[in-house]
Amino acid sequence: MKLKLYLIALLATGFLLQSCDEDDDLSTVPNIVSTAFAQLYPSTTVTEWEKEGGYYKADFRSNGASAEAYFQSDGTWVRTETDYIGTLPEAILTYISTNYPDYYIDDQEYVETSTISYYHIELENAADHNVYLNLNADGTVLTESTTSTSANFTAVSAAFAQLYPSATVTEWEIEGGYYKAEFINNGASAEAYFHSDGTWVRTETDYIGTLPEAIQTYINTNYAGYYVDDQEY
Repeated sequence: MKLKLYLIALLATGFLLQSCDEDDDLSTVPNIVSTAFAQLYPSTTVTEWEKEGGYYKADFRSNGASAEAYFQSDGTWVRTETDYIGTLPEAILTYISTNYPDYYIDDQEYVETSTISYYHIELENAADHNVYLNLNADGTVLTESTTSTSANFTAVSAAFAQLYPSATVTEWEIEGGYYKAEFINNGASAEAYFHSDGTWVRTETDYIGTLPEAIQTYINTNYAGYYVDDQEY
């Protein structure tokens, strides 16, 4: 399942920054988190738990479709994303055919949160341009983004070039409402995030050196028996 643009009101809270971290498979999760899942989906078995972007993510099946439920560490449910395997509402199909006649649906999900539920649609055309839509069932557009070479993308690519003049982008994506550049920074894999107007948000770089001693001491003191699985700056 691909992640992802999310909506509107949640953007202002930074809710969408989560998708940057690589998944970390977990053998156990806090009891409060697993209990929260069991209460929400009482007859469902989790096939895999992962840690993604600071959230606990449960992979499971829902009515024959793949689904992912996200929880905070205190057990608070954040959202559930389910692969949508049925026919999309007529209003959504009409919007797509009217506004993107040369695109086809590459992926479709149904996203549920505590405040709103919506359809997340990914479109693609023959030129490999992508459009990401979040829509209500009545066809109302919540968010709409594209990876095509637009004026916005020109501003973003120029901002990247100013920030990293000697770096080459290996891939551009739209993730969580941000433009994300994947590149190599001083021999390490890195990702830089930008607003559509070219404003830099953050850069995440795989940290391949030795962690500062104070950090190592904290880990050894508070998480004896654990090992470092991933580290980023």
